[in-house]
Amino acid sequence: MSDMLKGVSSSSSSANQIPSLAATYSRKTTKVTNANQRNGKVTKYARIPFTSSARDDGLSLKHWRRSKSAKGADYEFAKFNHTTRMVVYTDVEYNTLQLDTQQKDDVFQWSRNETDYLLSLCHHFGLRWPVIADRYSYASSSNSSFKKSSSSSSSSSSSISTTPSNSNSIIRNVLDLKHRYYYIARAVLSLRYDRAIKTGPAPARVKLNAPYSVDVLQPGPVEAKLLMAFMYNIKDEQNRIQFLENVFNKTADQEDEEASLKLELKRIGKMK
Repeated sequence: MSDMLKGVSSSSSSANQIPSLAATYSRKTTKVTNANQRNGKVTKYARIPFTSSARDDGLSLKHWRRSKSAKGADYEFAKFNHTTRMVVYTDVEYNTLQLDTQQKDDVFQWSRNETDYLLSLCHHFGLRWPVIADRYSYASSSNSSFKKSSSSSSSSSSSISTTPSNSNSIIRNVLDLKHRYYYIARAVLSLRYDRAIKTGPAPARVKLNAPYSVDVLQPGPVEAKLLMAFMYNIKDEQNRIQFLENVFNKTADQEDEEASLKLELKRIGKMK
């Protein structure tokens, strides 16, 4: 019993030797803090107007900021509004390049009106191709019936298109729209920056007339060089999407069989 009491007393004495972790209270620090609050000035805020360079309508709004802030300063988040410069042709460029002629791999021809309609959607939706394809609903003025594009039947994931409103509506998917735009962009920029046939400086802005009149900023020399080097291949894109679909739709049995074949191939390779 005495040994037990000695053990308890020793443990309690050792516990008392542990330093306390309780928060300490310094009257000196508190006095300094209170003095600074009494002698310091309260920061004043005011509703300061501002504009955003990311908007074209010149809208002026107000928000609470420090009174010393500059009035009429640009909105600080406007610098994150990056827009893609899209290519728009002029009437002379369109006629010179004869862009009405049928492209390779196209089932039916693109008209000038439909191409203008495509560029208007590209400008309105900032070259966001799934959105453009979802909103695409061009009705041809011709009475001839159009058949569905062959590229849309090759892949179900690439056939994002709207339901035609009438029998004259042309059905095009994402690949068709991208194929037409990048073909136009490459041809127009090659005409502008080819020194052999260049007749003047490349235009900085081109007016887009359909469906509204707006001046579209054109790509600079660096962006134009990248676009001219890029060649959109619709066949390769179809094969890539089809391959991804096949991989995504694999069953568990097919994956196990593929794994066993890889092991067998590795075993045969070691035997050699």
